[in-house]
Amino acid sequence: SVSGAPSNSFTGNTSITGNLNVSQTITCNSLSQTSDQTCKDSILDLPTNECLTLLQGISARKFIRTDLGEDAENVERRIGFIAQEIESGMPSYWTNVVHQGETKSVSYDRLVCVLWNCLKDTNAQVAALTARVAALEL
Repeated sequence: SVSGAPSNSFTGNTSITGNLNVSQTITCNSLSQTSDQTCKDSILDLPTNECLTLLQGISARKFIRTDLGEDAENVERRIGFIAQEIESGMPSYWTNVVHQGETKSVSYDRLVCVLWNCLKDTNAQVAALTARVAALEL
């Protein structure tokens, strides 16, 4: 645990084992997560139909954070998702919502895979429609 004045900073390499809970903003130049194939097993494709179902069933929202004491009259609204909505719309084997006591959080980074498959599906549809239009124009 690191405490003290807001000017605390780390220089060089710093390792933290376990959880790091931050209640404010994290600013960094780069963020990477281990994704090496040697760390994975039982690799399967993410079903596009499940991605499309989640995409169509969940809405991006604008909101204020009551847990941070924000007031809608004085604070710009944040944008994001509601963890409970994602949790109710995703297959039970997905672990995109993390329980932190009674509060739930969203692993936004894992939503990239969902959006990736949705975009690939959209691109395939556009290519098929483009080919059909080109064939009709002959």
